[in-house]
Amino acid sequence: MGTAAVSALLFGHLLDRVGLLTTIAGVVLASAFSPMIFLANTQVAIMGVALWGIGLGIQDSTLRAFLARLVSPEYRASAYGILDMGFGVGWFIGSAILGTLYEISLTGLVLFSFLAQLASVPFLLKACRDLPTSPSEKPYP
Repeated sequence: MGTAAVSALLFGHLLDRVGLLTTIAGVVLASAFSPMIFLANTQVAIMGVALWGIGLGIQDSTLRAFLARLVSPEYRASAYGILDMGFGVGWFIGSAILGTLYEISLTGLVLFSFLAQLASVPFLLKACRDLPTSPSEKPYP
């Protein structure tokens, strides 16, 4: 949780200064957590836990901040609700799949986890293209 808190501050600052590309870089970096946790020794696993914390920090800060840039204020609460619902449903489904894979194959678990996280990158890149050019312009209602 400490890593998540620090990374939320860091990546929030980078989002304000550089843009969503830093968030994408953070997601790619954080995706390396699963092989480090499940396939390596204790010291590397601890670094993997730190990467997992970075991923949580990014999700908790920059994705919500970015959503505010995309959606006009009158629809923002609904957008946050949809984001959190999608996150919860995705977490549940992913956890069920990972739990099943844990019993079958650690390599399969690591591969699924890694690829599932990287699958978000095309959506984040599309969001970069949809980013408003001025603060008053919102691409979505």
